[in-house]
Amino acid sequence: MRPLSTAAAILGTALVSCAGGMYGPSAAGNTSLAITNLTNQAVWYLNVRSCGTQDWGRDVLGTGVVTTNETLQRAVPSGCHDVRLRSDPSLHGEVIWTGVDLAAGSTTVRSLGAWQQPH
Repeated sequence: MRPLSTAAAILGTALVSCAGGMYGPSAAGNTSLAITNLTNQAVWYLNVRSCGTQDWGRDVLGTGVVTTNETLQRAVPSGCHDVRLRSDPSLHGEVIWTGVDLAAGSTTVRSLGAWQQPH
C-alpha cells in the first residue's frame, strides 16, 4: 500500500531522490528530470522508457508519491524518452509525455497540470 500521509510522502520522496542505480543522482551520462505535481491527486507511479521502445521501465518512485505542489527531481539517462505518470489506481489518472529530450548535464522541468483517463 502506498503511504498516504504527507510526512510519509515527503520521506518517501527524499529516499527516492537519494537512491542510486540507473535512475539515481550523479550517474555518468545522466540528466535531471524534475516533475512538479500541480494536480489535486498524488503521483503514485513514474515510468520512463527510451523513445521508440514499447516496454516501460520500473517505477522510479518506489514506495514514494509526489503530492500536490511537490516537485520530484530524478537523474535519468540522457536522450529521448517517454514519461508516464499515474495516479492512485482507483482513480485511473494517467499522463504520458512522448519525445521528451533530456540533454546530458541539464535539468528538464515538467509540470503535471491535469490527469487524463487512459484509453
